[in-house]
Amino acid sequence: MKIRKRINDSLVTAHIDEITFHLSEIEKVIYIRGWSFSNTKKNSKYSVEINGVNYIPQMKWKKREDVIQAFQRPPQSEEGFELYIYYTKESVIENFKLIASNLIEQQIILNLNDKEISQLVKKKSFTWGIDQCIQSNFHYYIEGFAYSGLNHFPTIQVLNKQKQRIDYKMDRYSRLDICDLHHLPENTETLGFKLFVCSDENQFDLELTYDGKKEIIPFCIDSKNKKVENPSLDLYDFWFRFNRISSIELEQQKKSRFVYNPKISIVVSLYNTPIKYLKKMISTVQEQSYTNWELCIADGSENDISEKYIKKEYKCDSRIHYKRLKNNYGIAENTNEAIRLSTGDYIGFYDHDDFLEKNALFEIVKVLQGNFYDVIYTDEDKYDDATKTFCDPHFKPDFNYNLFCSHNYITHFFVVRKEILDKTQGLKKEYDGAQDYDLMFRIFEITKNIYHLPKILYHWRMHSSSTALDPESKIYCYEAGKRAIEDHYKRKKINAKVKMLPKPYFGCYETIYEVSYKEPLVSVIIFDTNSEQLQQTIKSIEKNAGYKNLEIWVISNQEEYLFEKDSKIEELKIKYENKENNLFNLCASKVNGEYILFLESGMILLENNFIEKSLGIFQQKNVGIVGSKLIQKNQSILETNYYISQTGLILLANQGIPLDSPGYMMRAQITANYSALSSWGMIIEKSLFLEVGGFEDYDSFIYRSADLCLKVRKRGYKIVYNPFLRWEALNVSLSEIAYELKKEEPFYKKWKKEIEKGDPYYNVNFAQEGQTYTLKGWSKVMLNYNLEGEKI
Repeated sequence: MKIRKRINDSLVTAHIDEITFHLSEIEKVIYIRGWSFSNTKKNSKYSVEINGVNYIPQMKWKKREDVIQAFQRPPQSEEGFELYIYYTKESVIENFKLIASNLIEQQIILNLNDKEISQLVKKKSFTWGIDQCIQSNFHYYIEGFAYSGLNHFPTIQVLNKQKQRIDYKMDRYSRLDICDLHHLPENTETLGFKLFVCSDENQFDLELTYDGKKEIIPFCIDSKNKKVENPSLDLYDFWFRFNRISSIELEQQKKSRFVYNPKISIVVSLYNTPIKYLKKMISTVQEQSYTNWELCIADGSENDISEKYIKKEYKCDSRIHYKRLKNNYGIAENTNEAIRLSTGDYIGFYDHDDFLEKNALFEIVKVLQGNFYDVIYTDEDKYDDATKTFCDPHFKPDFNYNLFCSHNYITHFFVVRKEILDKTQGLKKEYDGAQDYDLMFRIFEITKNIYHLPKILYHWRMHSSSTALDPESKIYCYEAGKRAIEDHYKRKKINAKVKMLPKPYFGCYETIYEVSYKEPLVSVIIFDTNSEQLQQTIKSIEKNAGYKNLEIWVISNQEEYLFEKDSKIEELKIKYENKENNLFNLCASKVNGEYILFLESGMILLENNFIEKSLGIFQQKNVGIVGSKLIQKNQSILETNYYISQTGLILLANQGIPLDSPGYMMRAQITANYSALSSWGMIIEKSLFLEVGGFEDYDSFIYRSADLCLKVRKRGYKIVYNPFLRWEALNVSLSEIAYELKKEEPFYKKWKKEIEKGDPYYNVNFAQEGQTYTLKGWSKVMLNYNLEGEKI
């Protein structure tokens, strides 16, 4: 409730904006907000009289721009005030007076009797405030706080003018500033809230409810008070702002104390950096909630603009170390100069026109408490400098060797222990453009103690001259990346060739491994469900396998087949009444091959040299299973890989997207490690298959495949998906089974411990059910991409 009362005379001018009564666990608090000034050029003094007894209130003075302008007050004057009066919980107030005084006289500016006080207490069921609102089209981001009489957070509903519920998302967080401001107990519930509202109307209500009481907050966006970031704002921008750390939480982090407080040296190379980007880059380091850092800058610019700016603006910050280089030695050597300035325990690599989240270093040091990782990398996104929006988030998996050999998915923010970095002797000039890619390879050859921090903490700025905006602008970077991968293989003594993929897959690579030993016998086991399609499957293998040392076994209940005379086929005739898994296990125990390829009739091999390419991947150490891509006749993807959600549901990645679509972050088109793959088109060493017990009895072949993959992974082997090995599925049943997938409890119970940890190859920010690569809790925000890089 607001009371508007103004006293105008020659001495005191005052106004009461708000008065509220709060009830804490141990006392009552009266809160009064307003403004006043005195012609004596000094702030008035206030006293309170309750039932004839004087009280000295706690008081805070604040600047009030509206008062300064309205009354032409001095620019630096503090006219606003907040008063807090404390009295015992049991007290009954019959009369309340607020008295303002100056050197000459005093004035009663508020005089309330018991009836007026009881009305105030009764009407003030909730205290709330709206701090920020961002609007775009029919989407609204609202940030504020609310609490009810006994300091409880109320239920919030969003209603349209017809009192119908509007779809929204809400997150709550601690607001110690509100607790301090309103003198609430430290154990008060989280009072802050963030709302994301979808509404085709610019007027709606926030309904607060607690303990049978309700209050409506009318919410209206019009041209006078709305803040529009961009008319075509990406929903991810809302998601990020919704989940971004608040300024209040940052202040709480600054008060935190760690047992282990490593110094983090952030190294950056400048080259003709625009001042507006330089300022943002430095300021987001200075504003970090973790303070034990240093910023090491090596400047290879052609002019002294950056030098003059830094020496003028940051001369008082001893944590910023600057060195002007005599020449521009290139990004690698310039960064090495920045590293030489460092004295920290860890080195973080930073680009001159990017910026960090202010909690980036805090989050990194937090995971280092008791866990002395050698490498930490975070998630990142892009910032569109033209529209001022966040976009294209890169939610990364935990360390994924084969994905890293396909492209540098790690990039930023990358932090490495200094003693590990020293062993590599730094960045190499011959890899300029991909110098970080090469360095990471050499670091990962030294250590496997790597931690992925799944939070967006780094922003890659998109502007007219950045690689982020125009990938074609720096083709030499991708050529240097190809050399970095090739040299890694040479050091690891892996015989392989690297192929740089063309547009639109710039920055991605295919590795073709050479089979370095005598061709092993491969047994192809085909589960026959359609005799006519079986013939087509076998013919496609004979035509495209590109491998002579094969044998083919058919699991079938058919009496006889008409095969080509030169076909090498062994038939294992078993009635379908038996369990499908038992058929495969029995057949696998009888085949003669060193490796087994599992198929179903109706799968048509599309790639030449399939067997040799698959076996080549086994040249890596600890590869247990190699899988391929299964596509449908309509040229869409049926299966690539599986993710295992924390609910125990198997999620099929990339299913239904166009064959040539890159999928999320090119995942559908590049080789990577995953937790599980389809058994159709899978190759595994026979001895390993028998060692882990083969397939288990599950209703769905998808869970059967996932179970086998988890058993293989548990023994320390990697599961590799190779999208360059493709099969076309003629059998409609494959599609039907995939789309009708349901959770199987026996699988969940068996793998509960592993499932609850989360799939290491599926980012925790993704939804755990339904469509893959959608944001958790935000199913409408899909992150798949088409060939032009646009979201689909």
